[in-house]
Order: sequence, then C-alpha cells, then structure tokens
Amino acid sequence: VNALRAVEQTGLVVAATTPAAGSIVSVPPASYVVTFSRDLDAATLQASDLAVNGSPATGVTYDAATRQATFTFSTNPVTAEG
Repeated sequence: VNALRAVEQTGLVVAATTPAAGSIVSVPPASYVVTFSRDLDAATLQASDLAVNGSPATGVTYDAATRQATFTFSTNPVTAEG
C-alpha cells in the first residue's frame, strides 16, 4: 500500500483502530475509528483515505483532542461474515 508507506515516512502512524485490526465483530460496525500517533492537518484528511473491502468511506470527522478520525459509509462495506 503506497499511501501507507507515504504516511509512515512522515512519522504519522496508526496507533489504534476501532474495531481493532484482526478482531471478530458480531455486527458490522456503523463507523471505523482510527487513532493516530500524532496530530495531523484535518484539512488534508478525506473520507476516501479509508477503504473497507475496496469501498471508500463517504464521510469523515476528525477530533484533534483525541487524534481520532471517524470514517462512515453510506452503504456498509461489510457484506458477509468471516
């Protein structure tokens, strides 16, 4: 993933996600939260920066106090269990 490599070169890394990477969820999440290791410029953050199962997010909000971006989808990208 070239975008990930570019982000890592800036020193910005993903500190945590909700749901957590590799976790098993019983219900598809309504949103995906990414916590970053340091502040970022919210003006550079776009919904399409996150894709799940090949579907880009359609909305994003950023909370600078917690360094968390919350991504949402107009149609849930999780179509099957497993």
